[in-house]
Amino acid sequence: RRTRPLACLRGYPMGITSMLTVITLILASPTLASSVRCADGTIVPPEYVNDDYCDCADGADEAKTGACSDTLFVCENRPAGRSTVFASRVNDGVCDCCDGADEFAASARCPNTCVELAKQTFAGLERACAAKAELTRTGQEMIKADKQELAKARIILRMGSVRLAQLGETLEAAESAEIAALRERERRLEEGEVARALKLDELSVPMMLQAMVRVALPQGVAGADKLHEVLSEHADLQEIMEDVDSADMIEIAMEARDAAAQAAKQSTEQTAAASAHAHAAEGSCSAHEACGFEASMLSLLPLADAPSRAVRQALDRLTAETNATESLATVATEILGGVGIVVEAAEVAAALELVLPFEDKAADLAREAFAKARGIASGANATLGDLEPIEAMHEAFGPRSEWRHLRGQCFTYTDHVKGDHGGSTTFRY
Repeated sequence: RRTRPLACLRGYPMGITSMLTVITLILASPTLASSVRCADGTIVPPEYVNDDYCDCADGADEAKTGACSDTLFVCENRPAGRSTVFASRVNDGVCDCCDGADEFAASARCPNTCVELAKQTFAGLERACAAKAELTRTGQEMIKADKQELAKARIILRMGSVRLAQLGETLEAAESAEIAALRERERRLEEGEVARALKLDELSVPMMLQAMVRVALPQGVAGADKLHEVLSEHADLQEIMEDVDSADMIEIAMEARDAAAQAAKQSTEQTAAASAHAHAAEGSCSAHEACGFEASMLSLLPLADAPSRAVRQALDRLTAETNATESLATVATEILGGVGIVVEAAEVAAALELVLPFEDKAADLAREAFAKARGIASGANATLGDLEPIEAMHEAFGPRSEWRHLRGQCFTYTDHVKGDHGGSTTFRY
């Protein structure tokens, strides 16, 4: 059987059977003597080589006998491999060579352990070969994955650049339309479209006061306190409101709250707001009329003759600060309906859209799509930044990429020096 000695070191594992074949061939090979050249140029003929007599000053002719002092004796150690010992240890009764060659003239009987030593050496080599094969497999898999990721990233960038440009144009158009819609919304608000739709200009002072109470009362204590605040802080109403105690208004609000809670337990059909109006508590009345707790609250406000402009400003502030435009729309419809003024529901609905949080779904979708595409492109660029340097280093990872897995790993080695002036040095790679 033909064998390839130590082939595993070149990436081809070799079994124990092949190893033993190699050992047999090595043991069977003859050793041919030849002349030796000394360091001073003297030629020693073959018959004087290893004859246990030192002919060369450098001991070159007695490498296997140790006849020359201060020289090294060479152990052949077939098939384990050569080793050397000092000539002074030859024939000293101690077996230094695994084949016993250093004790050729001594009484010691040295066993030949070279075959067993060779087996151990080859077993270690086989383990090393297996480890190298695994590292090669891992490295090649990593290189393959790197190439796939790079190819994917390059395709994404090549195709994604066109897509990103298209999405950018779409986004620009959508945001331009969004800005135009926002400006139109602001224009309609500035022109008072909400007030016109709710026909607030048709409200008299008593109607506006009733509307303020009806908006504030369902909000409980906070609503009553805010109502007193906006009326008392208006420059044209401060003097009139001097004698109005906020505690009285809050007390009515608390009573209305308790009545609403009680009514809610008695009937699921009656809303808290209706209970707050106390239509059920103190007799039923029309939607445009003030009765119950609402009437009690109005009786505390001596503002029937107050300037219309001041009351309107207080109404606007109360509505804005309590976010009650939608509630005011219902109240205005009820109150004006009592005097035959119709508030158009369609106009109110269109106006109420102006006070809702502004939203442009088309622009939002365009922004989302653009951000997603840009994120994908950024990820692809990051992949290139990570893997292109690795791609350029492929040759440094070994002929079969066996060292690829080591990239990015850190190693620490500490070298210790003994003695009085010793110490240690740590290297990090």
